[in-house]
Amino acid sequence: MTRTSLLKTVPLHPLAIPTGWIVAWNCFYAIDPDSSLETLDKRGLLSSDELAEISSNPQTIDVWTDIVGPFFAESCLWRAHRKDYACEISLEWTPQGDKGGYYWLTEGRSRSITFAKKSKKRIRRTVENIELCYSLEPPVAWIPGFHRELKSRSRQDIAMALNQWLDDSNSYQAPKIRANQVDS
Repeated sequence: MTRTSLLKTVPLHPLAIPTGWIVAWNCFYAIDPDSSLETLDKRGLLSSDELAEISSNPQTIDVWTDIVGPFFAESCLWRAHRKDYACEISLEWTPQGDKGGYYWLTEGRSRSITFAKKSKKRIRRTVENIELCYSLEPPVAWIPGFHRELKSRSRQDIAMALNQWLDDSNSYQAPKIRANQVDS
């Protein structure tokens, strides 16, 4: 008996997203991995019908499997990047869906690539009587490894760090790389 109906009542964890960031994925809910039935009840996350069902069959309920675990079933819980792609921050639950897992917050940084020759902004081609138009984005080279990372089971610690990293990363300027462009 999986409580997917909780998805409608559990809010996303509030975060302070600065201007200039694009959130690509958000499944970072305001629910703790170690939540108990009492905690869920105090927060008003269980309906009276669910409480009655749990009270009548307490042995059949496993809090992780039936209620909390589905919120940690995806490995990626949250991901965002700056509009200029200079930074990306990702939050995962690892191992995926594991009760003994932990939050893993990582920040990656990039270097922007500049070309000796300017690239065309749009490419138009006709293939089988269909006109295709491509818009080219500036290329990005990600610096290998993570700029920083944090592992914790505490949602509050992760949220504080995530808000701080978002704020800190706004001042990061990606170093430039010169490359020769080959036109085709």
